[in-house]
Amino acid sequence: AFKDKEDGLARIEAMSHRFGSDYVERLKADFAAAEPIAFDDIKNHFKCDFEGDADYVICCGGGGWWNSEKETFRSKWEAEHPGATYADFYKSKEYQDELLRLTNQYATNLIEKIGERRYLVELEYEDHTDIGSELEHHILPYCEFTVQSFNHH
Repeated sequence: AFKDKEDGLARIEAMSHRFGSDYVERLKADFAAAEPIAFDDIKNHFKCDFEGDADYVICCGGGGWWNSEKETFRSKWEAEHPGATYADFYKSKEYQDELLRLTNQYATNLIEKIGERRYLVELEYEDHTDIGSELEHHILPYCEFTVQSFNHH
């Protein structure tokens, strides 16, 4: 999230002293080519990402790696509904209500992080290239302008 496109280019260029030119040049090119996301559409634009994160927390719990002994929203629901199927859980009003609550909470949190910086772009990087892996894991998560990361693994 940036004030405007020029602000974004300047902030990325300022990273040159800390990171190699290959990373900064790739980031600048990707940023310059990115289509801005309308601020008013932010909730809808990331709806699937918010729902994916919410579903993970509902089923596997928050706070890091999943383990089968961790109490979760889903494990509590299953204990209260013996004999219910996997499909019953996902169709339940309780699951749907919790999914909506968390999805809205995640959207609200992102909007708060964005603040007045209304020039928004989405950049995607992955592990399949050296530059992409560095940007995804070691550079962008620590940049002040990165307001949200989504894991699609």
